[in-house]
Amino acid sequence: MKFVKSFLTVLAASSSLALTIPTKRQEDINMKCQMALSKYNLENQDCKNKISSIQTEEELKSYCEKMNTDKCQKFYTTSFTSIPECKDADPSIQSSLALMDVMLKQGLSQIQTGCATDEQGNFCPLSNAEKAKRVNSNMTEEQQRESFDAALKETCKSKKCTDVYLSAFDNLDKFTNDLIETVSKIENYPKDELEKMKKELNDDMKKLKEDPDVSKSLEYLKSNECAAEAKSNPAANSAAEGKTDGDDNKSGAISSMTFSSTLFVTLALLLFTL
Repeated sequence: MKFVKSFLTVLAASSSLALTIPTKRQEDINMKCQMALSKYNLENQDCKNKISSIQTEEELKSYCEKMNTDKCQKFYTTSFTSIPECKDADPSIQSSLALMDVMLKQGLSQIQTGCATDEQGNFCPLSNAEKAKRVNSNMTEEQQRESFDAALKETCKSKKCTDVYLSAFDNLDKFTNDLIETVSKIENYPKDELEKMKKELNDDMKKLKEDPDVSKSLEYLKSNECAAEAKSNPAANSAAEGKTDGDDNKSGAISSMTFSSTLFVTLALLLFTL
């Protein structure tokens, strides 16, 4: 996928932007930063984003509970650029860390969508676990489409789930812009590479937005028909009335764009798993 290739190219290029040969002291600082990053990565290995590989509801429940721990929450909300040992590292390393921060935010967004629940605490109909129940390899393409359409309609019965998926699409668009903006700030980054990356990222987003299945699904989630489904769902309405604003943050906690239906495979491919 061009999108992933572009990001890896960015990381590779940003690591080679140092303008001078580092002094012995600078080499020591850079090495300490790299060692700190390796240690940090190892300590948080169990918090890595693996939402796209989750298939069963039991796996998803266990995974989301783990992602909701203080440890994993801290991992996803701590900037790599704030690691003390990296404070005085080379600008090229700082640039790479800034890019990793952008990816970290998107990783959190992926997990939040994948772990999203409705007003009763059930996983939203478009989660991997729910998709595994609805779709199997023995189904025809038409049967899979019908199953997805049913899941889409069921999603509308929960305003919370509907909002999560619409927000996830917006987050993906924002992620693309943030990535481009971060790379644009890298001093002496080759202009031709920057323009190439911008074009590839924007082209991918354009194709995604113009995909008939994706646009049709998003249009339905935004429709009055979809909104009416939530209004006619007594369970969802009673749950919503009994919540405070703070409850939303707790129940959704970690829940990104892992629309796992075959119709949303384009979205899944666009997302880079940490």
